[in-house]
Amino acid sequence: MIEIMADGGDGFEAVPTGTSSQASSPRRARDRSNRLKFKGVSRSPMARSAAQSFQDLELYQKAATQENSSDRSYGHRVAGFLEKIPGYYPNNTKHKYDDPNLLQIGWSFYDHITLARHFKPDPNNESDDGKNQLVRSEPGNPEDYHFGDSEDYNSSNPEGFYCKTQLYSWWKTRGSSLDDFGIGVGLYFNSMKFMAMALLLSYLASLPNVFYYYSEEYGGTENHQEDLVFFLKGSAICSNTIWVACEEGFCDVANMQKKNVNFRTSENGQIFVEKNNCNDVTLQTGLVNLGAFLVGALVIIIFTWYQSKRQTVADEDKITASDYSIWVSNPPPDAYDPAEWREFFEQYAESRERGIAGVTVLVSNELFLKQLLIQRLLRKELGKWLPDFENFHDEKAVLAACKERQIEVDSESISLRRLIWLAARPFAKPFKRLCSPMEVYEKILETSKMIVDLKAKNYPVANVIVTFETEKGQRNALSSLSTGKLNVRSNNLDNTDPSVQFKGSVLDIMEPSEPSAIRYLDLNTNALKTFIQSMTTFAITIGLVIGGGFLVDWTRNGTSAFIAGLLTSALNMLVPVIIKLLMFIEKHQHEDDRQKSLYLKVTLFRWVNTAITVKFATPLTHLIGVDKTDLIGAINGILISEIFFVPLLGMLDIMGNISKHYFAPRAKTLQQMLLCFKGTAYNIAEKYTDVTKIVFLSYYYCALNPNFLVMGCAALLLRYCTDKFCLMRTWYSAPYIGGSVAQFSRTYFFPFAIVAGIASSAFDWALFNFDRVCKSLDGTFTPGSFLVMLGDDTDMNITVNDNNLYRVCDAENCCQEAPWWSWPPVPDRLQPKSTNFEWMSTEQEDLTRIFGWTSCAAIVIFILLAFSRNLVRLTCSLFKGTYKPDGADQKIDLCNAPGMEGYIPQIRIGFGAVFPAIACDLTGVDVNLIGWNDPQTEFSSTGYNIHNLFHEMPMFHEDEDDNDDDGVYKNFSTVKFWMKDDISNDTLDENRGLA
Repeated sequence: MIEIMADGGDGFEAVPTGTSSQASSPRRARDRSNRLKFKGVSRSPMARSAAQSFQDLELYQKAATQENSSDRSYGHRVAGFLEKIPGYYPNNTKHKYDDPNLLQIGWSFYDHITLARHFKPDPNNESDDGKNQLVRSEPGNPEDYHFGDSEDYNSSNPEGFYCKTQLYSWWKTRGSSLDDFGIGVGLYFNSMKFMAMALLLSYLASLPNVFYYYSEEYGGTENHQEDLVFFLKGSAICSNTIWVACEEGFCDVANMQKKNVNFRTSENGQIFVEKNNCNDVTLQTGLVNLGAFLVGALVIIIFTWYQSKRQTVADEDKITASDYSIWVSNPPPDAYDPAEWREFFEQYAESRERGIAGVTVLVSNELFLKQLLIQRLLRKELGKWLPDFENFHDEKAVLAACKERQIEVDSESISLRRLIWLAARPFAKPFKRLCSPMEVYEKILETSKMIVDLKAKNYPVANVIVTFETEKGQRNALSSLSTGKLNVRSNNLDNTDPSVQFKGSVLDIMEPSEPSAIRYLDLNTNALKTFIQSMTTFAITIGLVIGGGFLVDWTRNGTSAFIAGLLTSALNMLVPVIIKLLMFIEKHQHEDDRQKSLYLKVTLFRWVNTAITVKFATPLTHLIGVDKTDLIGAINGILISEIFFVPLLGMLDIMGNISKHYFAPRAKTLQQMLLCFKGTAYNIAEKYTDVTKIVFLSYYYCALNPNFLVMGCAALLLRYCTDKFCLMRTWYSAPYIGGSVAQFSRTYFFPFAIVAGIASSAFDWALFNFDRVCKSLDGTFTPGSFLVMLGDDTDMNITVNDNNLYRVCDAENCCQEAPWWSWPPVPDRLQPKSTNFEWMSTEQEDLTRIFGWTSCAAIVIFILLAFSRNLVRLTCSLFKGTYKPDGADQKIDLCNAPGMEGYIPQIRIGFGAVFPAIACDLTGVDVNLIGWNDPQTEFSSTGYNIHNLFHEMPMFHEDEDDNDDDGVYKNFSTVKFWMKDDISNDTLDENRGLA
């Protein structure tokens, strides 16, 4: 399904909603047999969205009032108490058959439809099936509303389970059961556990450094970190500083002020500078830090191997529609007829009886569909102004009614409500909201004329999806038709067998995304256009990164590091929302590609805003200081907020609770009520960026504070618990994108966090002690007490005990001047012999050399492992086909795979619409393939016409049905399915998931 969001003009954005077409494979033979016995168990999770399987208002009211309180969500229980408070439910009605309590119905809808449920295990079952492996039920399971004295258990239930269902326990549900929410969801939670383990083991390997930093050996004095907060104890913060004399010629005041060096001038002109008196870095300290990185790298290697295997197993276990289908991205523009596609691809099927199950011919009619959707939206807006008007197709009557209503609106007295309406209009009008009656009429008139013109056009075929009855047929087609991209682009018929040529064209084919992940409003795009759009949004993201960095730096300097940390976390939540709005600019045919693009941009902002910008904006002399603007304190504030503040906000679900506890009690219709209980949206790519951000931040600064590793571990574990709670109590289903984002993370982002951490540590060890004070090559100084001047013309006495002279800055350079582009970060590059500044000890030089070359090796290894395989594959794909089957053929026919959803173009309207808009003719199509059920319609294809844009009539214009009689259309996508002749209707219904 696709969700439509306004893009600021007349366009819409297509965002897939939470649909998952999946079925169990032989790996869980018990689960599959259970689901085949118990009809409807594995219906698509799309049914969890608004009003799916909503069967009877009275039954839902009974469920809300008669079921045990333990079977209700926490919000439902709280609402039971709040409803007794006067004013909580202004629209309260008596509980009677002909006047149901809408709020109770809404909460029952939320508990039984929006939130996922599973069958109750039978406590008398001797096997472990019902105890260790949960079986997910169909949303709105009718057995939940049979209220008797006992819960019956009979042979029609899944083995080891009652027919009654219950909510998933956010605490007891095992990780293996999370795959029922989508493979990508299960891999996300698995990634958090592994990354928490990597951080914990790296912290344990870093414990010697924690003890060293806290000891007198490093600090120079006993209890030198006693006044620091808990997580800063055992860090490289140096509170022991001394005053030393600056050598003449190396005390350039302008440069020292620019580099934030703390200095004082005596009466005779002698300059003194503040120097960190903590011990220099030792080789052992650096090697311990390097060992922590190696431990983390080893865990990530094991994690990558394990999750790859787990993803393969999960893909085989969850049979999806894409396992039976192929995607043709370059069909001939006039190949409208599904029959000719069926005839061509049947040569690759196992047999004619087990041949082609369906063909979807998608045309580039995005503008046409958008205008139809706009008309629906405007008609709904007009209905708000004219609630009792019925004859909407009579232009004269509508015009007269609008003029009359407009006069009433203009004559209304000034009130707070009207002032708010007038103020909000400029922002809402681009979204076709808050328009006046005459404005709505004029827009409808304009849109109706455009629809008439657009409907008369013939649109070229953009893509074709062919669904086989068996996996073997799909794999045969992919293997036989796979060819080099150069042959496809040039349509080189000489290098291809005539039997694989379709109407004189070399087809470009691949395995498609799931039906829910196809963006049916973005089919008219190409790689170049998408690349330009992506670069535009990427450039804007860079601007947000720079702006966020300046804002955080200003806050840290003006207030405190802790407040800056909270601001950083707030930006990490706010800016991704802006980036998601920017994604309206980009057009992707598949949700997987859009998720990766979003992932890259959000990760870029969060990594740079959280870690890199803070370090670059902090003067070198403030890296290990104790002041409120110093670096380690700022990072500590960020991680504290990540541990407590961000998870707490997620669990509170402020906007969701406002919707359920404020707007829902004030809803006047059932539709408005249900929309308040749809659940909170979430995005799996954005959730991954939270994980990678924490991992990156922890490793990036672990050389300066190893405690950040255990803080990152705590943040991930708390995020695991809170996200699991939200998944089972507040979120609704996200788009089904499989494991593509998980693979993207473990291939690029998690390894790069280690590589970036090693590179950052190489500079940290090279620039220790971060005070820009270098010992003079010759010359001595007589210690003593000196009267120095402060900046406000006051004076103070300082004591100098060191008899050495020190160099800070000359007119051109300063001590510890090592820009990040000095690569590789080795002593010969950072501290060349030709300069007048030397600060590294022998051990520090050895350590810097080890880390410098190790970071270079890590970068090379990362590039080779992350990009070489894809680069080789891309190069090979130019000249030959590269298709290889992924996983084993499960040998299950499509008709025997329960809960399978077909490739039927559907668009979900995001402005208060409960049901998706279908964008094709459903004549002859099994409605079980649609993936959702409107209880107000009969269970037949004709009952869905009210939701079908194919039957949308242009207002104020007569519409002639000019479509072809054979069911082949040139202005709408065409869908055709052929069922197996040797399967009875009853068996087919059962296998398709009919209850």
